[in-house]
Amino acid sequence: MKATTWVQIIKAALLMFTGTILSGAILWKSGFNLLTFFDSVAASQAIQDHVRGVMKHATAEPGFDYGQRFLELGLFFKNPLDQISLGLAWILGAAGLPHVMMRFFTVPNAKEARKSVVVSMFLIGAFLIMVSFLGFGAALYVTPQQITALDKGGNMAGLMIAQYVGGGAGTVVGDLLLAFVCAVAFATILQ
Repeated sequence: MKATTWVQIIKAALLMFTGTILSGAILWKSGFNLLTFFDSVAASQAIQDHVRGVMKHATAEPGFDYGQRFLELGLFFKNPLDQISLGLAWILGAAGLPHVMMRFFTVPNAKEARKSVVVSMFLIGAFLIMVSFLGFGAALYVTPQQITALDKGGNMAGLMIAQYVGGGAGTVVGDLLLAFVCAVAFATILQ
């Protein structure tokens, strides 16, 4: 279990480092002002067009704030139970992750197990907050249209924002940051 613990420590460090760098770069573009950042997301015409398409509105409905709708939870949910289910999964799901459960097998006593789980949950929570910045940043700077043109499921958004933050496609820093994020994702998937 010692080897597994060290692998998880290294993976967590890589993920937190990558998430911090990318989130910091995204927030730097908005002057580290969260209100400016979220206002820019809501005001983006590309995002508003994306929301209009998701909601199947052929033309913009007067008085409907498509940008604000993008910032709200449950854009794709029609049934309120789906929203409740998602909320419960976010809140309770992290506690049942194998990364957290495995902490119980790598410590000598119950006190250390509690401390280990608290640290794991804190790191997971911090990373999930960073993922929110990465998602909104990708929507703002890369645009949903470019992301879905490359991958319909949107799974390439993290990689695309990494390349954008580094200077874009064809730049040395952009390509290196893209390669680093790919390597971290690959290492995370392996174990």
